[in-house]
Amino acid sequence: MEEKISGRNPLLLLERGYGIIEKDGRAQRSTAGICPGDVLSVRMKDGKLDVQVKRVIHGKNV
Repeated sequence: MEEKISGRNPLLLLERGYGIIEKDGRAQRSTAGICPGDVLSVRMKDGKLDVQVKRVIHGKNV
């Protein structure tokens, strides 16, 4: 059971090379609500980046 629970830990994604994008401390799952000029944090396995959005392109075919 512990293996199932630890497998759902989103921080394990960082170890696999993914990043977690946050706005105002909350993880973002979509471009909705993200605007040019917004400052986002990107959590990676060995640190964090603070980035500023230059452009937002909506759609699944990007």
